[in-house]
Amino acid sequence: SYADHIKFAPIMDLNYLHYIKHIDKEDIVFIVIGASEKSFPELFHYANNNPDKVILKQAMPFDQLLTYIKTADLVIDSFPMCGGTALLDAISLKKPVLSLKELIGQLDYIIESKAYCKTIEELVEKTYQVLYDNEYRKDIIDNIYSSALTMSYEMFYDKLVKLYSLLPDKHNIYRFVNSNNNDYTSSDVFRLISSRRKKNIFSIGSLFCIYKQRYGIYKDTIVSLFNSQIQFRIYRRTII
Repeated sequence: SYADHIKFAPIMDLNYLHYIKHIDKEDIVFIVIGASEKSFPELFHYANNNPDKVILKQAMPFDQLLTYIKTADLVIDSFPMCGGTALLDAISLKKPVLSLKELIGQLDYIIESKAYCKTIEELVEKTYQVLYDNEYRKDIIDNIYSSALTMSYEMFYDKLVKLYSLLPDKHNIYRFVNSNNNDYTSSDVFRLISSRRKKNIFSIGSLFCIYKQRYGIYKDTIVSLFNSQIQFRIYRRTII
């Protein structure tokens, strides 16, 4: 998995480490790119105690990130916050991807594909299928690739036209009254927790970090790609 560090920070029961712990095959190794010890200390503690199962990498230049994606057997979308368009890098390379249902929702091309998982249990089951069933793996690759093609400008425009046609000719004016009954949605809960952390997730700084990660504009983000890590693919299945 690869994303800005804030996208890996646990929210409620959505915890990337729970997924890693569910995968108990000894020939599977995880490579997590972009997570930080400050926002996800549990992951770093687990990785330090299980160096053969989890490899943590800092944000890196985009061309180097592509090298990791090319060597992966499976790419998992980041959560609790999804990568959004970031998965397209893996899809364009014909890599199988999986994405867990998240609080803020995903793009249509993911939700409408077989790569979409509603629960951790489904994500774990599909992980094993992708890694150990070649026919299923090919099916996932073909399905998500076809689904991603629906993100064309023409199709997006057609959706806007259809939505516009559903709008009423006139809008009624309603009076909103304050109520003590709070009907929170999962998205509201996400915002509340983020607010309690006093962390503005959608700050300009976070967006700049994402830009820095994808395009590698700083030399201090460069992480050398050692041959020993490339060799992992020879005898282990890698999940990014």
